[in-house]
Amino acid sequence: MLNTQNVSVAVDLSSTDDKVLRYIHFLSDKLNIKKLNLIHVIPSILSPGNADWEMHEILGPSFNLKGKIKDQFLTKTEFLFPKEIFTEVEIVEGNPYREMIIAAENLDSNLVVVGRKEKSEGSGITAQRIARNFSGNVLFVPANVNLRVTKISVPLDFSDNSARALKEALYLSKEIKKCSVRCVHIVNTAPANYYLDLKTRNQLDSQFLQSAKMAWDVFLGKFDLKKEEVPIDFVQKINESSSEILSNYFKDQKSDFVVMGAKGHTAFENFLYGSVTETLVDRFNDCPVMIVR
Repeated sequence: MLNTQNVSVAVDLSSTDDKVLRYIHFLSDKLNIKKLNLIHVIPSILSPGNADWEMHEILGPSFNLKGKIKDQFLTKTEFLFPKEIFTEVEIVEGNPYREMIIAAENLDSNLVVVGRKEKSEGSGITAQRIARNFSGNVLFVPANVNLRVTKISVPLDFSDNSARALKEALYLSKEIKKCSVRCVHIVNTAPANYYLDLKTRNQLDSQFLQSAKMAWDVFLGKFDLKKEEVPIDFVQKINESSSEILSNYFKDQKSDFVVMGAKGHTAFENFLYGSVTETLVDRFNDCPVMIVR
């Protein structure tokens, strides 16, 4: 199980905040949350159309902007969360995603939670930036989230990091009643630009699939996992990108939670798999996605 006792949440006083906080409340006992840090970033005063600073200037220096914002968030959390979860509100100024990451790291957060709006409002806290730059685990929660977790999907590249993602998914499924876990592995196929006849191409594709299944067996043994506990689908990569394949797979499976590792085996694979993760979280907004490091 991941250490998720100290959680930071990016909040911006929008309606998405309420949905994200309710979802965290739903998961709080499953994730064993003990401390909740709400981080609100007031963009730089130089940012065009900055309503926070415009209101501050209109109402004058006696208007306690940060105090008002903090009181609003504390009122929400006092209503939602039990006293066992200590809540703190952090108000910072500057570049939204950079200050969000700095604040979360200064607070020693194990997990950062970011709400995903159906339509971006230009907050600067993009999923891709957070996935790339935060050193810990990240949970992206869409605005249309449902308070249920019944089908968890886990993309695997058979790395140590994807094993951690799988074990976290299995832990969550045991904490949540009537919840199943299903894995998916993308299998390479013969490159389209090779001059191969159909028979040779089919033979190569069959070998790629067989190699993937052998790697799966090794993976299960290495991490002491039981095959009957973790069903897996092997999806062959043809014309779509890996992020498109995964996105379509999650939709077809009606997944309501995704757990995936951030990086692969080697430096080169870290670049490849990391970019798949970043692209997926930047485009896929149908259910919560947890990135495990």
